[in-house]
Parts: sequence; structure tokens; C-alpha cells
Amino acid sequence: MFRYWLVIFDRRSGLPTLSDRTMTENVISAAGREIIVIRG
Repeated sequence: MFRYWLVIFDRRSGLPTLSDRTMTENVISAAGREIIVIRG
């Protein structure tokens, strides 16, 4: 099974620290694939 990552960093000023705004969510895509969404 292949695993791919797409990482986007939000470098705007005035945001809370990364540890305070990071969360994960497990979702299933329309094609039935398991995706772990990491928001931060």
C-alpha cells in the first residue's frame, strides 16, 4: 500500500502555536480510501 503526504505550512503572523492548532481526523474518501487529515 502506498502512502503519500501533502504538507502545507501556514506561516501567517498572529496564529496560535502549532501545537495549539494541530488536530487530526480520519476520513474515508469518495473512492473508499482511508485518509488521515492533519490540520495545523
